[in-house]
Amino acid sequence: DISLKTRNIDFPWRRGTRIGQGGAGVAFRAINCSNGSIVCMKEIQLSSIASRSLPSTYPEKLRRIAAEIEMIMTINHPNI
Repeated sequence: DISLKTRNIDFPWRRGTRIGQGGAGVAFRAINCSNGSIVCMKEIQLSSIASRSLPSTYPEKLRRIAAEIEMIMTINHPNI
């Protein structure tokens, strides 16, 4: 089992242009609709990972995604 603490996004936002793409998802600019600031969002596409992976690799891929999320959670920057 994988358990993660995450932050809630407590503002309305709108997706902007794509910044980049990796094995686990897509990073894109987003606009905080409350104050107009530009932030970075990452969308992790679990269904995409599942569709192009062997079932035996799911646990390891999920662990890697969890590790990435935990690392991102340590970043303390107002735009991320």
